[in-house]
Amino acid sequence: MRNSILRMTLCLLIFASCETPISLTLPEQAGTTVIEGWIENEKTATVAVSYSMSYYSTIDLNTIFDCVDTAATVIVTDDMGNSETLQLGFSWEHIFGIMGRVYVGQTIKGVPGHTYNLYVKTSNGHEYTAKTYIPANRVQVDSIYFPIKNSATDTALPLMLSIKDDFTTYDCYRFFSKISNLNVELPLFLQGLRYCYAPVGCLDDLTWNGKTLAYQLFRGSVINLPISGMSYEERKEFYRSLFRPGDTVIARSTLIDVDSYKYWFTVQLDMEGGGNPIMVPGHYKTNLVGNNVTGIWSGYHARYDTIVFPKVDK
Repeated sequence: MRNSILRMTLCLLIFASCETPISLTLPEQAGTTVIEGWIENEKTATVAVSYSMSYYSTIDLNTIFDCVDTAATVIVTDDMGNSETLQLGFSWEHIFGIMGRVYVGQTIKGVPGHTYNLYVKTSNGHEYTAKTYIPANRVQVDSIYFPIKNSATDTALPLMLSIKDDFTTYDCYRFFSKISNLNVELPLFLQGLRYCYAPVGCLDDLTWNGKTLAYQLFRGSVINLPISGMSYEERKEFYRSLFRPGDTVIARSTLIDVDSYKYWFTVQLDMEGGGNPIMVPGHYKTNLVGNNVTGIWSGYHARYDTIVFPKVDK
């Protein structure tokens, strides 16, 4: 749900792993329309519309928000004949949303097994369409636990999910997490980041169809840009990838359609590449139809599980 920021950050990291001097002429590539939208079971749709920046742009929150299109027309329709024009508003599910710069629905809520169409007309007149569906199946989490062997020393761990896959279908998964009681002071206008879920993994069941998977769920970061004013300890706390005693962790486990999986899995590979110059940031397979556009329109069948990392008894 935060691909714009990932894509911008990748541009800055592209030379990070190189030791041999090279010379490249990078194209500006500014102005590509970026659409990130989703609809989840029992929830209304959320859509962010923005424009990519040049490789040479100064990247900060101000320039990012300046790229958001707040005058677009965004319409969602479903396969039951319902239609809704989304309105500009707030969402805890996107960095633009905590500033009230995403388009949110009011009436159409996601229903598993149904299809949803997106239409976007940007403020400069460009039109885009996309189709997604919410999988009928639900993620089957048999158990959720922290792999604690020694409570005195195991104080930084991933969360373990035991997932039973349905052998009758090809399933694609995407996982998110957040710590609801994270102890970090944030600027007032970024307080909403406390409520955001960070994406932490994307996979399909091709190699474990019908089996049970022990999946390690880490904590992801909801924003890759540095936040000014943080102390060293606060920065370590905010960007850490493991869970600690006292954390109240909420795992969001979702099933997604194949197009969404292909898109997010490619984004994940890009991030894991750590700035490898062989990879080209932003060239991801999209289900959006139109000229000069990237992004994704996704349907999610989600479940939420809450668990507390037990504190060590003293």
